[in-house]
Amino acid sequence: MKFISILFLFFLTSFLNVLHAQNVELKWGLPVKKTKAIPTDVLGEDETGFYIIKYRGGAYLEKFDRNMNFLWTKKIEIYLTKTDKAVFENIILINNKIIIFASFYDGKTDTKKLFATYISPAGVIDPKLHEVSAFDKLSSKNAVYYDVTFSEKNNSILVFSNFRDKYKEKEQFHYNIIDDNFIQKNQAFVELTYSGDNTRIVDYTIDNASNIHLVYRVNLKKEEADNKSNDDKIDFNYYILSYYPATKEYKEYDMRVGDFIITGISVLIDKDSRYMYVPGFYSDKRENALRGTFISKIDILSKQVIYSKEKDFDPAFLAVVYAKPFDEDDKKKAEEPNEKKKGKEQLYDYDIVDLFVNDKEEVVLVSEQYYMRVVTNTYTNANGTTSTSTTYYYYYNNAMVTKFGADGDRLWCSSIPKSQVTTNDGGFFSSIGVFTYNDVVYVIYNDNPKNGTGIASKQYRTINPQKSQLAMVSISSDGTLKKQVLMRAPTSGKGIGTRPKFCSQISDDEVILIGYQSSKYKLGKIDLK
Repeated sequence: MKFISILFLFFLTSFLNVLHAQNVELKWGLPVKKTKAIPTDVLGEDETGFYIIKYRGGAYLEKFDRNMNFLWTKKIEIYLTKTDKAVFENIILINNKIIIFASFYDGKTDTKKLFATYISPAGVIDPKLHEVSAFDKLSSKNAVYYDVTFSEKNNSILVFSNFRDKYKEKEQFHYNIIDDNFIQKNQAFVELTYSGDNTRIVDYTIDNASNIHLVYRVNLKKEEADNKSNDDKIDFNYYILSYYPATKEYKEYDMRVGDFIITGISVLIDKDSRYMYVPGFYSDKRENALRGTFISKIDILSKQVIYSKEKDFDPAFLAVVYAKPFDEDDKKKAEEPNEKKKGKEQLYDYDIVDLFVNDKEEVVLVSEQYYMRVVTNTYTNANGTTSTSTTYYYYYNNAMVTKFGADGDRLWCSSIPKSQVTTNDGGFFSSIGVFTYNDVVYVIYNDNPKNGTGIASKQYRTINPQKSQLAMVSISSDGTLKKQVLMRAPTSGKGIGTRPKFCSQISDDEVILIGYQSSKYKLGKIDLK
């Protein structure tokens, strides 16, 4: 009898720490005591372990071994002198080197400088600082903002500086391309053709040849004095600027979709940096509902648009997508404020989460419905005293996966039905994690266990993440959905509450995620084999 009990305990322990879903395996590391700093991102991995970033009263770097077990945590603090502390700006991992960027503003000279240095795999910050940019005659410390991205294939780091203190002048930015030894490759100021007051840079990237590609949104109504608001003109539009530092050439692409409004746009460059793909959504001018999808393919070398196509959503697809969630708690349903009234069979408030391109030059776009409601109630007691309370509702509903063929035609749209709503938590445990393997796209999310593995249009709402199952939906190359349970909900008490937003694919077959349980958290790794 004792042997049977020990055997059962061993089986239970193994089940809790290694969970299988066909060819996918999830392993958890040992728990770590929570601190005030909150894990926000996965930095990446090297041959010695994994690194994550935490924030709260400063930035922290935390390291775990290959078995997802905690090794150390380090608060990132950079000092120019004993009293002059720099402001943390960014951190990257490139070619097994961890590089920290920090800025310092000198109010006496109105100068702001950006410095870079290394942090070792043991968590030791190199005291030697390398100046990578400097700007003077600034109006304030917030006059310039920094960001960093990189192309590991050709060892290029793009330091992007955006100036926000001269709104009436032309929008401009400064780029500085360095390698992982802080040797400068190229740098220059680039000025756009629109005023800073009417332009908002929304995204940018660098390709393997160190060319810079920028996405920006322009308020045409303000930019063009003669542009009056009417049915055949748009007030806002998106553009892409490709800048080639080697030749100092510019190429601007107008992304407009007829008289429609672009309500979602993203950019993806293939692994060889030959083509740039620009997919997204468009809507009618006076409605927020998504009308259809668009995609453009641009040859980076020839600077030619290969194709540019758009297509309305099919009414049959919209009819399948539109469904109210199950809600067994009628009292709670009656107490909760009515959701914003929206027309049936329309797609609203979808945000692009991720996109991929495969070796066949087919593009997959993953999006999710998200919106927030703020409800303020006022109460007056018997003594005439008035008080108010505000509740923030965070809705993360259906996910949508869209595939475009090599010729730009939309092949299919698949909807993943889900319903998540929480209050006053920022949707911390809601939303989805996305990754891909062997041309199959995977989407994970916290799910009401009553939904099981069904993919019916109507789903039970997910409210409590630590009493939820971790669902995983695989989307095959033809759009077929298959739902599995990657981690079952606890039979009693609270289980591991995963945070899908934290999910990060760090290699072709490895995905890192985080789980919370009581006052502890742990890292998990999904092996895709």
